[in-house]
Amino acid sequence: MKSIIYVFSLAVMVLLGSCTSDNPVFQTFDPVDNHVSYSSDYYTNGLGDNPGIPAGELYSFPQGIDIVGFVHGNAPSYVPPPEGYDKEKYLANYQPVSDKTYETYGWGSYVNLYFTLENTTNQEIIVTLPKGTICHEADHDPSSQHGILVKTVNIPIPANSTKDIHLVMFCCNAHRGVAAPDDPYKIGIITANPDFQTVCNILDSKSYIDPADFGTIQTIIWKITDNGGFGQADIDVLNAL
Repeated sequence: MKSIIYVFSLAVMVLLGSCTSDNPVFQTFDPVDNHVSYSSDYYTNGLGDNPGIPAGELYSFPQGIDIVGFVHGNAPSYVPPPEGYDKEKYLANYQPVSDKTYETYGWGSYVNLYFTLENTTNQEIIVTLPKGTICHEADHDPSSQHGILVKTVNIPIPANSTKDIHLVMFCCNAHRGVAAPDDPYKIGIITANPDFQTVCNILDSKSYIDPADFGTIQTIIWKITDNGGFGQADIDVLNAL
């Protein structure tokens, strides 16, 4: 009798497992907060074709600031919240895309992320995303590009209010796909990669980055992540921009 029940239960599990849904389900995870130096492999994790999460200190939003729903890629689009997120809060605060006015921050063109920040306090809060912030795809097996913010941005969020953010960044993975609307992202870490830190220090010191230079900057970043050969000549180019 027990064996019959077991076989029946197993059949039900297989049947349920074979069901498909039009709504994507995401299994998100948190990277380890590493603050110490490791081998060179540690600093290339998540860059180019390397697996894993990029190395660095975890980013945290200021107290009183929350993400409404989740961070996703590509054009603004409503997609169901990933598992583990507050679905009631997400749906309660959701507005059709046509009703949202996204404010654009950052530099670059390949990685475009969209999200809403909420200030739950009675005073304005300036959210600072520092130079070297890497936003990474939150799936266990990322297939889309991670993005790096090469210059610090400050985002004012009014008291007891929300703001819809479009964050543009440079790409950390030349051979991966662009961030799609159903790709969940984390505003994850502040890079520990020494070459990235050099690039970000140079660009952050500039008052403005000309979009005409985005291609040059992206090519240099891909030397770090995918193609090798980053050196003094690239530093000279960045300084001259």
